[in-house]
Amino acid sequence: MKQIVFMTTDCQDAMGEKEYLLFAEKYAANIPCERAYMCFCDEKQFGSIMPEHYFTDQMILRRIIYRDQEVERCEDFFERKNLLPERILDTPQPQAYVIFSIHHRNKCYGYMAFCFKEQNWMNSYTQAYLMSLANAIEDAKMHDELSNLEQIKSFYLIDTLTGIYNRRGYEKKLSELYDRFKKEEFYLTVVSIDMDGLKYINDQFGHAEGDDALKRLAGVMKKLEKPEEVSARTGGDEFSMLLVSDNRQRHSDFIRTFKREIREEEKRVAKPYPFSASIGLCNLNEANLPLMACIQMADKEMYIQKKASKLSRD
Repeated sequence: MKQIVFMTTDCQDAMGEKEYLLFAEKYAANIPCERAYMCFCDEKQFGSIMPEHYFTDQMILRRIIYRDQEVERCEDFFERKNLLPERILDTPQPQAYVIFSIHHRNKCYGYMAFCFKEQNWMNSYTQAYLMSLANAIEDAKMHDELSNLEQIKSFYLIDTLTGIYNRRGYEKKLSELYDRFKKEEFYLTVVSIDMDGLKYINDQFGHAEGDDALKRLAGVMKKLEKPEEVSARTGGDEFSMLLVSDNRQRHSDFIRTFKREIREEEKRVAKPYPFSASIGLCNLNEANLPLMACIQMADKEMYIQKKASKLSRD
């Protein structure tokens, strides 16, 4: 009875295939059988979607569990109509197998073939084992699906060139932080950044150089970013940041640090073109303006600086 309790608890820890296979090995040792063959559906036949109430025509033997020997880990493909691989069936003595499906509700994940010697083979432990194994597999599959979903969400919110947030990601984070800002006490600053001379770089040195410059600017932003703060590429040469701090000097300190790091980056990587960026910001606490007005103020300040930088270059 104690083993069943441990088993039903352990099955909840399966986060992937490795875990549920280890779970299967560990607890199969207590089933009163000489050998157990663990066979799974070949899900690649159906891509990512397995039909319900269905075993695949091709199965995979993944484990052979012996009563008095080490577990045999394998990956033998065989036709389902044969029930087991030929190497298992090719024995001088006839063998009897009891087959139990491994399923969770309407999903068939495979089956187990047992060679029993004792008469009381169908006991409560065997039933609990099969049910727990199916639950462990289902939990692992759900975990994989959720992980894939999180990855998809991440790709949807991340700029593929620079690796920082894109406009969608920025707007999502801005909404979350602004909701917090209205309830909690901290300093929130909207930063508008624009790379200088990107068109010139693209026209004169090629888009690969332009992409490299954009990635370098994103790298500077990530370097200066603190926990909870956000860096994003919101357009072609347009970037934004959200500064979050309990220090009212964070935004003024940030401008000085940002300009210094841009100069250092230009020195670090010698290129036949200037590496610079214009910046503007608006601290919501000091401006006491609605969010959109604060964003517009940061943009306006950035464009004033950008115009001045362009005049100085000309």
